Amino acid sequence: MLDTLQHYLRHPGRFPWAFAIWLAGQRLRRVARVLRFPETRKPPSDRWAPGLLSEAYASLAQDPVAIAVHFRSRQDPTFFPEFKNGPSVDRSKVQLWVDETVAHAQHVCSHVFEYGGFGPVELGSPIDWQRDPVAAARERSADPNMADQAADVIREDIRVLWELNRCHHFVTLGQAYWYTGEERYVEELTMQMRSWDLANRVGQGANWMSSMEVAIRIVNWVWAFYLTRRSAHWSDETLQLFLWQVLAHGQHIYRNLERSAVSNNHYLANGVGLLHLGILFPEFKESRKWLTTGRKIVFQETLDQVSLDGVDFEGSLPYHGFVLDLLLPTVLLCSYNAVPVPREVMNRLEGMLEFVQAYTKPDGTVP
Repeated sequence: MLDTLQHYLRHPGRFPWAFAIWLAGQRLRRVARVLRFPETRKPPSDRWAPGLLSEAYASLAQDPVAIAVHFRSRQDPTFFPEFKNGPSVDRSKVQLWVDETVAHAQHVCSHVFEYGGFGPVELGSPIDWQRDPVAAARERSADPNMADQAADVIREDIRVLWELNRCHHFVTLGQAYWYTGEERYVEELTMQMRSWDLANRVGQGANWMSSMEVAIRIVNWVWAFYLTRRSAHWSDETLQLFLWQVLAHGQHIYRNLERSAVSNNHYLANGVGLLHLGILFPEFKESRKWLTTGRKIVFQETLDQVSLDGVDFEGSLPYHGFVLDLLLPTVLLCSYNAVPVPREVMNRLEGMLEFVQAYTKPDGTVP
């Protein structure tokens, strides 16, 4: 009975009565989120309170500047050792890839993005984080004398909006800085972080609807931070803002897990986000439960979703790659920080890599 009710509520559009319950729940949840996060419009330095940090770090909460100094200079936990002292690869062997990354970052600085099948899209300045960027671009270029046709063509797709708000391009900016040392990439990164913070109240709007999207976004923010944290553009206030978003994202994921009767990559992504935050930000009071919950989800879902021969259960090469992208850096992060990974999870991961090797063509493309 409970499983049936959960099925109805996960698909409210199919059942009018379930939709009414779902809508009421969403409205109550929005009210609760506003009450839970009344300080989200305050300056970053005013968002801190002693109760946010664990007992070992509680004194930092009394001094926002001390928080910034601590996170900027600390050596543990370990992110990826390769990023500690700048590029350590032989650039002559990967120069083409480096050049492509830097060229991509330059487009990001100009607010020109590419979305699969749509080509380059100009987002303008400041970026509108609440609109499907492709639909917005089409609207700007539409013929005002053909309003009826334009309205039919310009349809917003929330998946495109979510793709922008996953902030994959933050990592691109971080990579460009890591390879070149040019501060303009970090200047753009921190400017966009501040812009996103202003445009997205915690727990409200399209960009907080799916905890998978929330998890992917904060993992990208964390990667971008670690790639660029030695830059002078990480002012105390910007660093405090970033840490506040880490906290808000972690709390949101934990309270809105996308658990269902059937294994799914949304729930796996929830676990990946929590495990990243639980490992890399032990200063937060809630980090221990993030780590515990994230570890349980990631390891169990790996066994549930990946077959013994290393193939993702959805039987799709794109989904196989997506799940591997979630798992591989997460398991490596665990190994760098003494978080035990079950042998069977490692076996499934090795099988996934072998499968990728088997279906990848000599030119690097896949079917």
